[in-house]
Amino acid sequence: MLKFAYYPNRDKGEAYLNALLESGLYEQTPRVANADFILSDYEGRCSFDIVSMLKRGKCAFIYPHAALTFISYDGMYPSNLGITANFVPSYGQRKVMWQYGYKCPVYPAGWSYSPVLPFKPKIDGELRILFAPNHSIPTSRKRFASLYWDKRFDHNLDTLNKLIRVPNSTLTVYYSGDITKDNNLPNLPDKITYIKSDLSIKKSVEMIGSGEYDLVVGFDTFAWIAIAMGVPTLFFGQDLQWEGVLGKAKHWDDYKEFIHYPYDILDPNFTTDDFEQALVTDSKILLWKGAFIGPMFDKEAFLYHIQQSLELAEKKRTEL
Repeated sequence: MLKFAYYPNRDKGEAYLNALLESGLYEQTPRVANADFILSDYEGRCSFDIVSMLKRGKCAFIYPHAALTFISYDGMYPSNLGITANFVPSYGQRKVMWQYGYKCPVYPAGWSYSPVLPFKPKIDGELRILFAPNHSIPTSRKRFASLYWDKRFDHNLDTLNKLIRVPNSTLTVYYSGDITKDNNLPNLPDKITYIKSDLSIKKSVEMIGSGEYDLVVGFDTFAWIAIAMGVPTLFFGQDLQWEGVLGKAKHWDDYKEFIHYPYDILDPNFTTDDFEQALVTDSKILLWKGAFIGPMFDKEAFLYHIQQSLELAEKKRTEL
């Protein structure tokens, strides 16, 4: 039985991990030296082990670190040209990665973070809003793109100021870290309910699927889960050019319109009509949802690409 080393990012890779274990073809090992391949959420998390694995003619596979990390390798973070395959949810991510010149194989494997459910419109009554601000990040990362993260956290406050004025509504903030220091938000317990996040997918799915919220306002993974689960959703500040440890996304202008979600509360052109439409119909987001959420995780497709890649790697090793 082939062995693999797994690098977790909380519970974001569980669908991929379970698919391997339940197949009966692979077993997990804690020792990279004993592994036939690596499964990691991000190339930089185990770069030394990936390089070592590839030098031995073995395989390294990447699963999604977060909803938007498919743009990470557009000049923002290091990328290894020898990666065996990078798995993404749908064809939209692959199109963007091909567009900015990502050189490694990219395979859509379906949406793995939550169920994919029909849209559930909010028709009338009090509007229960769940706001997930940009989550806190380590100081070590802020120093590489401090102005970028300052703008992200300004977006948190700008968004809160809009939401707190929505008539006939309640507001819950789902945050990580310290509400003020790490999120740039005021502590207003008389007006807002605060719930601290553990940044897990499981808790996010429970919150969104609880039926206690009619509208999710967020960015990146949490908001994408809400869209997948059919809850009316608004983004905020999505047009800010992404930046990482190596600099800004190099080809941002080439794909920013393609990845743009139709409803952004901080968009200068966002209107009250847009707000109301986002609550009652998914007509404007259907194409976006198909491109970036897609169908549910396809275990068989994932396992097929793993098997084919391993067989090809073995053939190349025997030919040396």
